[in-house]
This record gives sequence, C-alpha cells and structure tokens, in this order.
Amino acid sequence: MHFKKDVFYAWTGANLISSAFVHWELLQNFMDVTQPLADIPQFEYYREFDKTTAEFDKANGRPKYFWYRVDKSFLKEMTKADDELLKEFNDEEQLDNLLMGKPIKKLTPPDIFKFPWKYADNIKPESEIKFSKTLWQKFTSFLMVDL
Repeated sequence: MHFKKDVFYAWTGANLISSAFVHWELLQNFMDVTQPLADIPQFEYYREFDKTTAEFDKANGRPKYFWYRVDKSFLKEMTKADDELLKEFNDEEQLDNLLMGKPIKKLTPPDIFKFPWKYADNIKPESEIKFSKTLWQKFTSFLMVDL
C-alpha cells in the first residue's frame, strides 16, 4: 500500500493463486508477534508500537519512518525484485499441490524485502518528512493495543 493514498500494493486475481498466498503470508506475519512486522509502507506507522519490530529495527539500524523518507522511485526496484521472485512460483503446479494435499512451495524473499533501507539510495533526513495518519490508519489505530 502507498502510505498516503491507501492504494494496495497487490491484488488477488481470480486466476492467480500466488496473490492469494502473498496475502495469506502477510496475514500470518501480522499475527505472529515473535517476528517483526513486514517492512511495507502500510505498517510504517505501527512499527515503533510493536515491541518485536522496534527491537528488530534498532538492532538492524533501520531508519525511523523509512517509508515516509525513501524516494518513491525505490518502489520500482521493489517491484522488479517481486516480479523476479514470482517467476519461481508456478500457479498451476501450486494449485495442484494444494488440491492434492502436497506442500506448497515457500518462496525465500531476497534481502531487499527484509532490509529495504540497505538498498535505498535516497533517504531524506527525518526533519524533512511531513506525514500524518492515513484514513485507514486512523480507522484501525484502536487495534494497536499492547495486551
């Protein structure tokens, strides 16, 4: 998702099982409190409130508010890496595996997805960013409570 416009980064097509698996993994990641949140724009606002994610960010030198500060042309690099990764995933084969009860192929994302800030060229200083909560963030902010 784009951090200002609430535009989805991907969609689930009726004939693309890979898109459904991407969304399923995103949900699993979001619910797994032992792992940091996925490093994607729509979770940027919440990273500092999640203890596991905040610790990961600090330990790995991730810039605060990275997705608000990175040059938007970097998203093209991310898209290119995503396209390359999806070439490894055969929708028909994985659908057959799913229907036959066989294991689904897990893709191993490249480091650009795990540590995007290490691949970004133009990251603005924190003092230059201007941001506010998106409509979606305002609506869902009540969900981010420390239990």
